[in-house]
Amino acid sequence: MRTCVIFKFTFYCICVRNSVTMTSKHKTLTLEEKIKVIEEHEKNKRPAKELTVLFKVGKTQIYDILKNKIKIKDEWVKGTAGHAKGITKSTDYDEINRAMLEWFVSARAKGIPISGPLIQTEYLETAKKLGKHNFKASNGWLESFKHRHNIVFNAVCGEANDADMQTVADWKGKTEDLVAGYEPRNVYNGDETGLFFRVLPSKTLTVRGDKCTGGKLSKERLTLFICANMTGEIEKPIVIGKSACPRPFRHLDRNSLPVNWRSNKKAWMTSAIMEEWIRSFNGRMKSQGRKVILFLDNATCHPRIDLSNVKLAYFPPSTTSIT
Repeated sequence: MRTCVIFKFTFYCICVRNSVTMTSKHKTLTLEEKIKVIEEHEKNKRPAKELTVLFKVGKTQIYDILKNKIKIKDEWVKGTAGHAKGITKSTDYDEINRAMLEWFVSARAKGIPISGPLIQTEYLETAKKLGKHNFKASNGWLESFKHRHNIVFNAVCGEANDADMQTVADWKGKTEDLVAGYEPRNVYNGDETGLFFRVLPSKTLTVRGDKCTGGKLSKERLTLFICANMTGEIEKPIVIGKSACPRPFRHLDRNSLPVNWRSNKKAWMTSAIMEEWIRSFNGRMKSQGRKVILFLDNATCHPRIDLSNVKLAYFPPSTTSIT
């Protein structure tokens, strides 16, 4: 009798186990469940082994989902766009995507650099023009659009500047001696940067394999000189333009601007402008009773002068990006 009971219990356990195994092997996840699998893998960093237990399916199905996640996301975006408040339809979605592809091809044919945010903005504008107001240009949609049309992100042009690493190492060894005795608030760094306010991006989205070309870039610029210390105190910047008195300044007191406005024909920093600023900076430090060190690069417009309260230190040539 006891043997019979044990046999029946063992047989029952085997049947239950086989039933669970059969269910997990033959269970097919819905599109929504597949999206949850992808989210668990990407956001929570769950490995495939854990996902098989969590969703009670075989590892082959999990691997297939992760392998085809971009296609699944694309299907999900189409599905959500087609059921948002029962208004938009998949045909509307396809219509906007066709219009977007035409716009993209046309823009690249003209050599216009295109970024992801630009595509998303144009997508919303296109939807509005077509009378569709329930579309969202999500990052998921953008990735699907790029993947569907084989679009990649490439540089239009670029250049490299190799620095002498031995010179960099030697300079770093000297900086400790240079800043010895200076508090962090008395250690300054200043540098110029160009603001090309009408230039297009130097990188663009383009179809894989296409020649990545662009039009002539605008050279209209302002030059900014920014100076700050190690504690984050920022000096009043210099902004250099081409006009001594631009039209927007006609009724303004330039001394009331949050920047020091200077000008010359090329809107470049000059040694005269730089020396004027350094001497003014030295005067401010003197009035505060402070001795400071100011790090500059070795540009020819940076004067070599001796000052009472400001010590000038210059970076070695072609090493500014690292030092």
